[in-house]
This record gives sequence, structure tokens and C-alpha cells, in this order.
Amino acid sequence: MKKPLVTLLKLALVAALMYYVFGTIHFEDRVLTYRDGTVVAEQVVEIQGAWNAEPVQYRLGAARRPRASFAVDSRTARNWRSNRDS
Repeated sequence: MKKPLVTLLKLALVAALMYYVFGTIHFEDRVLTYRDGTVVAEQVVEIQGAWNAEPVQYRLGAARRPRASFAVDSRTARNWRSNRDS
């Protein structure tokens, strides 16, 4: 086979695999309420503005949409920032 055709086939395979992987992950924003280290409530929300702002602004009662957004709680954002900065 010609080299450009092989490269094109590799790129198509990578694109197809990425489409499959991201298509199977269902993202959803949610707020978890903890009491004594245990989750006592979970609400689906829609984040308003930046997800990593302090504090995170969100709207309750967001409609459930498959693969709509990223699930994050404040501990996740703090952990991500501390890992990123180190």
C-alpha cells in the first residue's frame, strides 16, 4: 500500500475509536450532599459559568440529557487543581 493511504487509514481508525469511547461515556453534572462521609443526597444540576470557579454556580433541576456535561463536585475540582499545580 502507499504510505499516504496507510496514514489515512490509521487516522480513520483512531477517530473511530475515539468516537466509540466518548460515545459510551455518559457525562452529567451533579451535586452530592455528604453527612458523616456518606452521600445522603444527589441532585442533577446545570453549571452556570466556569466549573472550576470558587464557589461553583449551578442551577438545580436541570433536565437529564445524555452526554451533556461533566460531573464534578468541589473536592474533585480542588484535587484536580492541586494535582495540576504540582
